[in-house]
Amino acid sequence: MDIKKEFPQLPKTIKVDVSKGESGVLVAQLTEFEIFTEADTLNELWLQVNDLIYTYFDIPQKYQEHITYIPPR
Repeated sequence: MDIKKEFPQLPKTIKVDVSKGESGVLVAQLTEFEIFTEADTLNELWLQVNDLIYTYFDIPQKYQEHITYIPPR
């Protein structure tokens, strides 16, 4: 599948900024799109970030396994 052809609205890279909120929750911001999500653990946060990307860019569930945000080390 050609991701760029199927989803031209999806950028090749997405910058995610992570911080800890005042209540201790982890917050991930996609600042260039002015959207964010939050979670209690890093594992949950990466699931939430991917869900945010799928929702924001309207990626149908059948294509989601081909599009995954993987945080840098």
